[in-house]
Amino acid sequence: MIEMAIKNKLYKNVIKVFASNFLLIASGIIMGFLLPKLLGVTDYGYYKIFNLYTTYVVFFDLGIANGVYLEFGGIERNNIEKERFRFYFKILVFLQTVCLLVISVTALIALKGSYQFIFIMLSLYLMANNITNYYEKVSIALGEFDALSKRNILKSLLSVVIIGLLWIGIEIKLPIQYYKLYTILFVAVYALLAIQYVYIFKDISFGKSTDFVKEKPFLIKIIKGGMLLLLADMVASLIMALDRQFVSILYDVDTYSVYSFAYSMLKTIVLAVSALSNVIYPALRRMGQEEMQQSYNYSLCAVGILSIACQLTYYPLCLIVEFFLPNYLGSLPIFRALFPGITINLIISLLMINHYKALKKQNLCFGITVMVLVLSFGLNCGAYFLFGSPIGFSAASVLTMFIWYLLSGYFIDRIYRTNTRIHHVFLLTNIVIYYLVSNLIKNYYAGFVLNLILLLVISMMFYKKEIIYLLNKLRERKKI
Repeated sequence: MIEMAIKNKLYKNVIKVFASNFLLIASGIIMGFLLPKLLGVTDYGYYKIFNLYTTYVVFFDLGIANGVYLEFGGIERNNIEKERFRFYFKILVFLQTVCLLVISVTALIALKGSYQFIFIMLSLYLMANNITNYYEKVSIALGEFDALSKRNILKSLLSVVIIGLLWIGIEIKLPIQYYKLYTILFVAVYALLAIQYVYIFKDISFGKSTDFVKEKPFLIKIIKGGMLLLLADMVASLIMALDRQFVSILYDVDTYSVYSFAYSMLKTIVLAVSALSNVIYPALRRMGQEEMQQSYNYSLCAVGILSIACQLTYYPLCLIVEFFLPNYLGSLPIFRALFPGITINLIISLLMINHYKALKKQNLCFGITVMVLVLSFGLNCGAYFLFGSPIGFSAASVLTMFIWYLLSGYFIDRIYRTNTRIHHVFLLTNIVIYYLVSNLIKNYYAGFVLNLILLLVISMMFYKKEIIYLLNKLRERKKI
């Protein structure tokens, strides 16, 4: 009965997060297509440079959020010591305040023009985002997905509001560069999200906290554990951003604008699926290793099919760009080349990395990501010398993702003593078919239908037994 209650809670959490993510996805689509239209190629490029550097700000929490996430994952809120959480929050705020002051003062002294503005805004974003990230990790660790759902709803509504404010600013011709106006509004949204989270968790934010001397050993333990996971996440983010970093340095802002627009379209797809990651880790923490091993094969099947199915959105997104954003037509070849890389990354981030976390194999996960980062740097350098154009970085990115996927899967297979080669063949087969269909068939409607039919046929060829098993499980769950 207890096991059944836990599983029912997992399904409810998945549904709850997906439901709240629906609005987030809708607002992401609106932002993804309206923002480049409103800003224009050059201003959009400057905003995307700011957006690129936001990837790195989470490093400045020194692993506190991840440490709390690892230490308290799966624990009920009623069983936590509130004084300890208040202490961690105070330490986090102090660290972020110091980082904010150092970055903003450095920007004022050492930088000029657009980059000065970008880094001052990054310092403000750092404070807001890292507080938000901390409480997001806390809510997931404690299994309180209501807080995460409320955050997603508020973020989606505010995202639409600031697009409206940007449009008004453009219409009345405000005397400010429009990417600056939008960046200010964007940072303000994250500040409001941070305030919302602090209010939701005010009982573990304010009040009496444990003494520093008493809590110091636990703080060091949390920072050590969290820092390793943070470094692994950081390296993973660098792998994902490395090709864009090369393009931003080697090419002009307009070229970077077109290249990064392709990523923006892909982020909308990632957002739709990534909600699963928020509930997978706490669920795995409640399982024994034998149960995790049994679930892994079926999870690879389900997540693999879901990720490959995301590739089908290539066709409608191309239609939208052709009709609505003709200035960004140059992004379509990049978009086509990049899509399988994002597909592969979904499997890594949703499933494999969560298994490493649940198995307490952060060291191994970190070692793999460092290896892949070094390889990615070499591949991107090679792509620049071989191709001399941004499309080469896209090819390097996809190859990097596939190698990362194979390495991550290899070590999990060794831990679980299982063989998942059939999943690799399934993934590679569908990627090759996607490239062939999208290259040979120029009609997006026909390409979509053919790609869908082939995906269904290949899925049944590879996974007939697993699909029937999973469908039967869903029917049983529905009856319950």
